[in-house]
Amino acid sequence: MGFSGRARRKEYWMFNLFYGIFYILATVIDYFAGTAPIFILLLALGLLLPALAVTVRRLHDIGKSGWWYFISWVPLAGGIILLVFLCLDSVGDNQYGPNPKYPDPNSYNPNVNNTF
Repeated sequence: MGFSGRARRKEYWMFNLFYGIFYILATVIDYFAGTAPIFILLLALGLLLPALAVTVRRLHDIGKSGWWYFISWVPLAGGIILLVFLCLDSVGDNQYGPNPKYPDPNSYNPNVNNTF
């Protein structure tokens, strides 16, 4: 877990898929154990920093600063803007590191003219 570097769309959405699965599991455990929000709160607290880190790295992948995360605090429009950013494809190499989608410079990259 770290805030530097880049995270591809697949990494970001797989993290959120498993977060959702564990959230449902925690909800079911809380329901049957009668402990209301205990397991949900433990899950949320335990995954708060990793979730923030993968979001910041996802923003780095499209060439945006991690501070763009705070656009989600703007009512209605902010969340939509952040969702659009998170769905964008990777850009080439940028100030946050090489493109994780095409780590080998000799591999195919549609952002580069590959005519010989």
